[in-house]
Amino acid sequence: MRRQSTRREEKGQKTARSLETTKPMQKESQNGKKMNMRIHMFSTRPDGRCGIGVYTKYLKDEERRLGLDVKSTFVEPKKRNPLYYVKIAAEVTKGCDIAHVQFEYPFFGKLGPVTGIYIPIFYTSLRLLSRVLCFKIVTTMHAMWRSRNPQRFGKLGSVYTNIVNRFVFKFSDCLITFSEVVRNMLISEGVPKCKIYLTPHGSDAPIFMNKKECKKRIGLDPNKTVLTIFGFVKRSKGHDLLVKASEYLDKDIVILIAGGVRSDEDKVYLENLKSIAGDRTVFYGFVKDENIPVILNATDVMVLPNRTTTISGVLNWSLAYRLPTIASNLPYFKEIGEKYSCILLFESQNTTSLVDVIKRLLNNKELQNRLRTSCERFQNENSFQRAAEKTHATYLSCLERQV
Repeated sequence: MRRQSTRREEKGQKTARSLETTKPMQKESQNGKKMNMRIHMFSTRPDGRCGIGVYTKYLKDEERRLGLDVKSTFVEPKKRNPLYYVKIAAEVTKGCDIAHVQFEYPFFGKLGPVTGIYIPIFYTSLRLLSRVLCFKIVTTMHAMWRSRNPQRFGKLGSVYTNIVNRFVFKFSDCLITFSEVVRNMLISEGVPKCKIYLTPHGSDAPIFMNKKECKKRIGLDPNKTVLTIFGFVKRSKGHDLLVKASEYLDKDIVILIAGGVRSDEDKVYLENLKSIAGDRTVFYGFVKDENIPVILNATDVMVLPNRTTTISGVLNWSLAYRLPTIASNLPYFKEIGEKYSCILLFESQNTTSLVDVIKRLLNNKELQNRLRTSCERFQNENSFQRAAEKTHATYLSCLERQV
């Protein structure tokens, strides 16, 4: 009996010691870190010209509601002067606990056809400053180029991609990704699992409006069925697949291409689309922030016929607005579809498959309603509030890690 009693006392003492060590940390996290943690965010401007800038604005708003002190440096993409990237990295000298980089390769310089050329300069500068000023570097991967399967830059692409990736992966204390697909890609590139954190991308609260009135506002027949591709126009998003598919769809269907272009290459692609599009394809152009709810409410079905993607903010918009959504069967879309049962998939780059799935959806009201119901669960689990909470938890873990 005495031995059991002693063991209970020892166990109680250990528990008490554990509580003594964890309670102050919890208190510090809730009353200290949460209120006083200083974040310096690097992203593009939230002017609608870059989805990542808009995403970051919503994330910062929610982080501030959590009590975090968030400052920003806006990165101007594709600058040709390398000193520019040293200068913006030095913005952290104003003081921070976390330097959070919203990462996309083209943000960090351009030399000829090669984008991201100054990634090593930016991350080296930021890392040196972090050693002196004692802050941690968190990078959110909005895109991921695999060094073993380079998407561009010809024969030297593999070498180039491997070099720039090494700087991002090595000099970041933590990496945030939005999907298991990218998480596995990072692991395959040699990033330790303990550095990778999975968070929701976040989606803004929807603003529901009368569908027929929204169709009228953008010049569409309110009695037509509207299939929309939303976002910047570029070949990788597969707009041409839907334009070609429209030839085999009923006459009461309108194709709405809502988005502008950002490069000369994209302008050529847009002109080619216009040359093959029929009368039922409407090109809306660049969508201002205030008109996003109008476009989404005018939409009956969202189509994402991407040829490639590792993340899609448009998908989050679509699901937040409870839109029946069709997407190509790329790994990222498959991951979302399997987890939430909220989208239909077609065989990537297969117009016949796309036509079949569109017809199946439009002819099945019960299926449409089932997808809308599944969208609600996605929105509840992937709001910007949830995204900010998970990001804040990542900050805390990053600060506690000994790197």
